[in-house]
Amino acid sequence: MRLPVADSPFPTQLADRCVMCGLCIPHCPTYGLSQSENESPRGRISLMMGLARGQLEADSEFLQHLDHCLGCRACEGICPSDVPYGTLLNSQRQVLKQQGLSTLPWGTRLLMTLLASPPARLKHINNWLHRYQRWGAAKLVALLGYFGSAHLKRLHRYLPPVSKPNTLSLYPADTKVQVKGKVNLFRGCASRLFDQETSDAAIFLLRHLGYAVNIPDKQVCCGAMHRNEGDIEASQQLASANITAFGRSTDPIISTASGCTTHLKEYPQHNDALDAEPFSQQVVDISDFLSRVEWPKQYTFEAMDKKIAVHEPCLQRNVLKQGQSAYSMLSVIPNLNIQPLNGNQFCCGAAGTHMFSQPEQADALLNPKLEAIDKQDIDILVTTNIGCALHIQAGLKQRGRLIEVIHPATLLARQLRIKA
Repeated sequence: MRLPVADSPFPTQLADRCVMCGLCIPHCPTYGLSQSENESPRGRISLMMGLARGQLEADSEFLQHLDHCLGCRACEGICPSDVPYGTLLNSQRQVLKQQGLSTLPWGTRLLMTLLASPPARLKHINNWLHRYQRWGAAKLVALLGYFGSAHLKRLHRYLPPVSKPNTLSLYPADTKVQVKGKVNLFRGCASRLFDQETSDAAIFLLRHLGYAVNIPDKQVCCGAMHRNEGDIEASQQLASANITAFGRSTDPIISTASGCTTHLKEYPQHNDALDAEPFSQQVVDISDFLSRVEWPKQYTFEAMDKKIAVHEPCLQRNVLKQGQSAYSMLSVIPNLNIQPLNGNQFCCGAAGTHMFSQPEQADALLNPKLEAIDKQDIDILVTTNIGCALHIQAGLKQRGRLIEVIHPATLLARQLRIKA
């Protein structure tokens, strides 16, 4: 199907910045898998420009090359021309969705719809999943292997233990320390459903630092998945809801998932109709926040003789430029052997919904991470992004490895002690 140039909002003036130097190619995970020029940033920009100018058709081969892109944005950090590749990719996916050419599997679309649910519905989903596991239905379904489709089977394999969420919206600061003020906690969607442990750890640590923790009731999914899949309308609606939910508070907005942090900070780039700049300036990732604090003298951290590997999510490394934050925040734990996971410069394959929509490629990119974990003989893996954690944990389980994958804030909270 040929798309006329006039119908395309694709920003050709931004794509024209690319001088086709090829410096991005060695940093692209999908090029590393295929060794195909069309699977590189330079190649994809050429394809997108050809489509925008009416020189190419959006056939199945074109769509496949675009669908394979992870959106890791490793190319942006080394581009001498400052090509905003993420913007180009999302703009092109918007064009394709508007033309009815989205190839996202139905199961992934359903998952995105559920995650974008209003808070009350998310609460019901959480309760249902909690009962589904608690009453043994999840184990029975897995044992019988009745899923109806390979896609549902994969979604089920990624389902972690689901805890009932805390219902409080305001947690007071610890009375043992000097009160420093108040912070807001952004919980998003996947973290709210699948990572209560990290939320609890964040609340625990922030309170013991002297902060009251406010959790706005009406906050929703950040919209990153929808933006990345070209669903601009849904992404903008979610952004508007979040900006309204957090109101005019000038307190920091702490996010516990680095992927969400990145998108929240980029709201002004994608939402011209919203006054998003004040909101985005308040957003800070929990690992960055905790890497810069001074702990009250009333507290210490118990020594831990363990080998910890740090997985650095792509957007935290490539966009936020905070790849070292996890190391810094964990450095207060005595005796801890902290090392980077080998191959951190390449994506693990999770990439939002990519681990569901492109399972073969996602698993191929995950395998080197699992092999690195084996070779480094680690006790615990820490990562700051919920999607990466779910992807890596599922791969480890398939290999029969019982290595814990947690957020560094969770590890820090476990070791916090009151001085005798």
